[in-house]
Amino acid sequence: MAILLPGWWGLVIAAAVMFGLVRVAHAAGRVRGVCEGWGRGAMTVREVLALYGPTAVVILADAVAQRFGWWSPWSPIVAAVLVFGLFTGVGLTLSVRVGRQ
Repeated sequence: MAILLPGWWGLVIAAAVMFGLVRVAHAAGRVRGVCEGWGRGAMTVREVLALYGPTAVVILADAVAQRFGWWSPWSPIVAAVLVFGLFTGVGLTLSVRVGRQ
């Protein structure tokens, strides 16, 4: 186990950064008045999972791929573009649905 521990720092750091980004996004939403809290807010649990779930999966999948060397050196850039596309696409879709109601 001690031999594998240093190699897993990338996954630990990626998970910590992902958790931090979610917390910052949540705090920014509270400041803007978009989301009052996890339990009672403008976004339902389904919307939170739809917005943050796929991006979290892409970030962690990229960290795992980097750990095992499955992807090329371009994979962080590809993952960043995917995260941006997922986040904006889902965000725009959710905002269009709110506009229709």
